[in-house]
Amino acid sequence: MKIVYCTDMIYTFGGVEIITILKANFLAQMPDNQVWIVVTDNHFSTITQQAQVPIIDLAIHYYQHDYEGFWRALIDNMRTRRMHRKKLQEVLNDIQPDIVISTGRLSKFFLPTLKVSSNPVFIREIHTAKHYKLLGAKTWKEKLVAQVGEIYDYVWKIKKYDKIVVLTDAEKTGSWKHWDKVVSIPNPLIREPEKQSSLDSKVVITVGRLVDTKNFSSLINAWAKVVQRHPDWKLQIWGEGHLQRRLESQIQQMGLTESAHLMGYSTEILNELSQASIFVVTSISEGFSLATLEA
Repeated sequence: MKIVYCTDMIYTFGGVEIITILKANFLAQMPDNQVWIVVTDNHFSTITQQAQVPIIDLAIHYYQHDYEGFWRALIDNMRTRRMHRKKLQEVLNDIQPDIVISTGRLSKFFLPTLKVSSNPVFIREIHTAKHYKLLGAKTWKEKLVAQVGEIYDYVWKIKKYDKIVVLTDAEKTGSWKHWDKVVSIPNPLIREPEKQSSLDSKVVITVGRLVDTKNFSSLINAWAKVVQRHPDWKLQIWGEGHLQRRLESQIQQMGLTESAHLMGYSTEILNELSQASIFVVTSISEGFSLATLEA
């Protein structure tokens, strides 16, 4: 059986990237299976080395003109999307897959509409809560955009998939209770810790990408109150993302540079977890938090 995973960039240690590689490696070990991962763009990284299947880089560089203004970014994104569609369709027709699985954001809308002569089964994996955009919306404009986006995605586009995979039974029976094609497959614990925390260190830890949905800004605000009563405790935020400078500025402005730290990225996160005493989650929404499971 030929199986193709289609996702976005895969050079960072996010939950989607880790799980995609894990599943691809596992399926490739089964007899008579051939598995590929097709990405929009890739860089040499530690996580890429963990893939035991071929990675096909389409060299589609989304967002490269975002800093040049809204209209330039919009036009560039439309051109890039057409290029992405064309290249991905060519790759799939070359492979002739039996199953095509979407785990990313950038091809999810058009993937099942591609003309692939092998007529594969199209599966979409959703690694977030269904209403995460609406949950994160604050103003009426943001809420309106989120509602329109949900209709576009979950009412119209997603119907073209043969199967939809969510991460929890609660998500399946709650948000997708009227959908027969939805199944739940939770994230696995892929690494076992060599040791447990002794719980004697005065360290609070969290792990995740530095993005809005992880809500680390609220965590820093809360930490300002905690440290007033417990000045000898430290907060460690492990991860990378586009909000790094903003969060660093927030820490500095609140006078927390001695107690709150952005630690960056670690390939040994289980070791970092074992040296802390408290694990916290401040996410606005989660599908099935891999970091919480590891903690």
